[in-house]
Amino acid sequence: MNKKMFLVFAMLALAGTAIAQPASWRVAGIGGGGAFFRPSINPGNDSEYYIPTDMGSFFHTTNFGASYNELGFRQLVGGALGLIRFTYNPAILYGLGVNVVANKWLTTCYKSMDGGERWSLPAGLSNPSNTALASTGVALHVDYDSPNRLVLGTQSGLFYSANGGETFTEIDSLFKQPAGTEVYPAGCLFDGDAIYVGTNYGVLISQDGGARWQILKLTGIPNGENIFGFAAAKQNGTVRFFCITGATNGMVNLDAVYTNAPGNPGLLKGVYRLDYGSSTIWEPVENGVTIPTDPNCSCDHITWIGMAENDISTVYLYGVNGNAQPTVLKTSDGGANWNHVFNIANNENIYTGYMGDKGDPFEWWLGCSGLDVAKKNSNNVVLANMGTVYNTRSGGTTWEQAYVNPADQNPMGSPTPRYKTYRGIGLENTSNWFVHWSSARDVLGCLTDIGSIRSTDGGASWAFNQFSFNTMYCAIEHPTTHAIYCAASDKHDMYASTALQDQSIDDPSYSDGEVLLSTDKGFTWGIIHDFTRPVYWIAFDPNNPNTMYASIINHKQGLGGIWMTNDLQDGSASAWKQLPAPPRTEGHPAMVIPLKDGKVVCTYSGRLTDYSAMPAGKFTESSGVFLYDPSSSLWTDVTDTTTMAWYCNDIVVDPNDPSERTWYVGVSSGWGYTDAEGNVGPNDQGGLFKTTNRGQSWKKLMSTSDVLSPGGGVFSCSFNPNDPNQLYITSVGDGLFVSNNINDTAPTFLPVSSFQFGYPLRPVFNPYDRSELWVTTFGNGIHIGRLTSASVAEFPDASGETVRLFPNPANDYCMVETESAVPTVLRVRDLLGRNVMAIPIEAGQQSLQIDTKSWNNGLYFVNLGDRMAAKILIRQ
Repeated sequence: MNKKMFLVFAMLALAGTAIAQPASWRVAGIGGGGAFFRPSINPGNDSEYYIPTDMGSFFHTTNFGASYNELGFRQLVGGALGLIRFTYNPAILYGLGVNVVANKWLTTCYKSMDGGERWSLPAGLSNPSNTALASTGVALHVDYDSPNRLVLGTQSGLFYSANGGETFTEIDSLFKQPAGTEVYPAGCLFDGDAIYVGTNYGVLISQDGGARWQILKLTGIPNGENIFGFAAAKQNGTVRFFCITGATNGMVNLDAVYTNAPGNPGLLKGVYRLDYGSSTIWEPVENGVTIPTDPNCSCDHITWIGMAENDISTVYLYGVNGNAQPTVLKTSDGGANWNHVFNIANNENIYTGYMGDKGDPFEWWLGCSGLDVAKKNSNNVVLANMGTVYNTRSGGTTWEQAYVNPADQNPMGSPTPRYKTYRGIGLENTSNWFVHWSSARDVLGCLTDIGSIRSTDGGASWAFNQFSFNTMYCAIEHPTTHAIYCAASDKHDMYASTALQDQSIDDPSYSDGEVLLSTDKGFTWGIIHDFTRPVYWIAFDPNNPNTMYASIINHKQGLGGIWMTNDLQDGSASAWKQLPAPPRTEGHPAMVIPLKDGKVVCTYSGRLTDYSAMPAGKFTESSGVFLYDPSSSLWTDVTDTTTMAWYCNDIVVDPNDPSERTWYVGVSSGWGYTDAEGNVGPNDQGGLFKTTNRGQSWKKLMSTSDVLSPGGGVFSCSFNPNDPNQLYITSVGDGLFVSNNINDTAPTFLPVSSFQFGYPLRPVFNPYDRSELWVTTFGNGIHIGRLTSASVAEFPDASGETVRLFPNPANDYCMVETESAVPTVLRVRDLLGRNVMAIPIEAGQQSLQIDTKSWNNGLYFVNLGDRMAAKILIRQ
């Protein structure tokens, strides 16, 4: 066989493997369960911007928020400090974020030389000897017209690079006092050789392209006030500064960056203007601004300021009112007068999605976590808040939501309706714990922060329901009455890093929990039992559907553990009892599964000692797998205590084993003090464990020594109902994996490269379409993929977007037929997720020919906007 023919067969074999996995993913939901932060508008194309979320994604739009795609977790991970900076060269981007390949934990400055497909550390940050430079990055400013010039603020210093990050010079060491106090670069203006940087210590200037720096001697800001927001512009030769000040210093300025406000109530002390070159005195410009007098006043709690760099008259202030609702003020006369332009009463000038006056679930709730004004167009503004995004192209005359399908938005000047159905547009930042189907069309999502949403069209569109808790952790359906029961809690993100300690779980004032019942497919809910503590999981006894088990979480008051009732049919009158505690456990149960022989198996998850304890933040050896025998009321500890005693997650009973002796358990790595000797972690014990004898012995199948990153682990897994040898595995930070030979002695595990989010939670197959895999995520909505081997791939969705490819397989060319409701981009990626091409697509039907002669043999994936749409096989 010649080499080229061997390559063809090798690539076809690889393609065959890929076709056994979902090559197409649609992200479902309507967002809102996480927070959005600092948006970044492209100065060269003010319809394009990035916006990060605290759940890790960088969302990207090229049509001003009509639809989004996102950077994959192998590219760049965002967070509250995430930020993208554009340059005039579309290939060169900078970002504040985390690159899991270069450094899984550190937020710092990364650089892309291919338009955002790949990101790496600039040479000056790859191994810096300066500890201040190596600390967490908090701010980044880049010269759009001269891409080699950038200002980087870290938690410990302020740095400048004139060579694209090859080297960095510290520029704050001469003036910051005391030494080691944070200098926060709140804003920056690049003006040829002149560079102005507004900081909490004052305004820095370089007049020779960054070679030398000095702090300007300016007066007018009273003692005790510091700059925490700075904007500057130049027009007709005049350079004008604006700033907002507060009683802040040092690290407090970092809080101002990502406050959800009024997280720093009363922070604002003043608004000032200065024309550099003609004055050295800051002038108060506060006419129309109500400066806060106390944390609860009906005032303008402003934390953001922004302006275009070519308009010295137009400035925006963004914050919240005394009810934590978003507010925007604007001046069009250089600060002489300010007017409120984001008028939330009756949605006066705002086209809303589900959030709005009288809307659901929060009406106007928690605003103010990011603002950007297009650098060359003062009419274009983007706002981020705790769950939604809004923008304007009219300088604030009118605003539009930018988080659900534009065709579904509500008219301005009228209340936002409740329980209306919306279609998502890819801006998904919600943690989804579980999915339940009542029928092929009726689907219930179990979510963090926004509780629950339901779909009546199979997941194409979603609406809120009358569920009042912060989080729904799971939902199950009674086998005879078909009523839906759910586990509910006001404590969110259970067993994530922030919900492992007693102080964050055991206070009943904010961690209530109940088992609830719905008889109308999840729209309305009634109480079955109030446990006054978080309810994490519920399950029916397969031999008696009136017997239910529930996982209740509590340590300090001794209420945590497995509870049960034998008279569920009595509804709210049902009697519940707490089972005896399994050995070693400390009230943190996770998943509970009643077995067909009457026994019950469960996992207990992690418990971390409070930071006030000694040693602080120690994982207790209270996790594991336990088997309960109702006949003796005794638990048996079947944990591999050398590896599983700190942080177990889901347990899955192999549905292909009729004896129910084969179990799989996901385990996360602990961190901090993780054992009795006080060894500091992470302990790297995370992985996928398997037993074939009900826990008498365990085998570790995948771990941090092979396919998982250090400090990682596994959350859950699910069998393909069509293939007993195929198992999908959700990792803790490393994305989705699949094994096609899970029953082999040494199964192999492959990353599902088309899955682009790092923290999947549970893979769930649609019971009404077993070729459809739904993957819930910790902060990126629900991903829906289809297992198919069709030669012509088509993946229509609720927006009406489709792609057809032919011939397929292709050789020298491929014809593409598309239909999209909005302008978007058609992207082609290879099996490794690398970008091959991108083509702008107009709204409506379109046909084009792609030249594929230069492509390597193999399988390629086609995205239409942010949606996986099709796949194409190339045979040269």
